Amino acid sequence: MYNDFLERLRTYKYGVVLLVLIFGFIILYAFYLEPLLLSPSDPNVVDPNIVTQELTYINVVSIKPPSGLRSSPNDFVPVLIELDKPFQLNSVTYEVDPKIDLRFRIYSNNENVLVMQPNGAPWKRDIRYDVKISLRGSDGSVLQKPIEYTYFNVVEDIPDDILIY
Repeated sequence: MYNDFLERLRTYKYGVVLLVLIFGFIILYAFYLEPLLLSPSDPNVVDPNIVTQELTYINVVSIKPPSGLRSSPNDFVPVLIELDKPFQLNSVTYEVDPKIDLRFRIYSNNENVLVMQPNGAPWKRDIRYDVKISLRGSDGSVLQKPIEYTYFNVVEDIPDDILIY
């Protein structure tokens, strides 16, 4: 009887292998894949573990000197950005075009004022710098949009005949 079974198995071996594979895929689908296909983003599914928190914003109160054209002989002019809340200094990120290394710090003891100025190399004259700054408040608040600031310093040379010695 056992030999008869082995003989039939050899005859129908491809069919048996195919049935085993089909049965295996059905088990795989039923136990593993189908639960993954249930979308947690289904509007009818409520996850009680999700804690929602209202998003709060941090706002710019003032920027000194104002964004735009200026005329200053100081090539390391700091820019003071006053915010309505304290901020996290380590959350400050920026993009600047053209590239210049900037450093940021908190103004004296006022945690609401961010100081931005060149680090090492100065602002170059007659070059327009466009800066975008993002940061987070100490309470987790965010800016509604990045702070956009333009630094453009144009200094006219004083002719020698006007200088008084």
